[in-house]
Amino acid sequence: MTNDRLVYVLDATPIIHFAKIGKLELVFGICEAHMTKEVYRETVERGQTRPDATRIHEALERVEICVYDVQDRNVQGA
Repeated sequence: MTNDRLVYVLDATPIIHFAKIGKLELVFGICEAHMTKEVYRETVERGQTRPDATRIHEALERVEICVYDVQDRNVQGA
């Protein structure tokens, strides 16, 4: 992306908890939010009818979160 905002790759737990309390916009206000396809599956597909899953799905539709496929499963976090 072309702006100077921080880029965060979010795990399922923080996304779910911010969505549960209706505060995803706090995350979007401080960073460019990204998640992996696996986190998408965990938060939206497996959550299906839960209100937090709906909020996350709606944020994805508004392109507030970007989803990426991680190809190299051997990558280690710092």
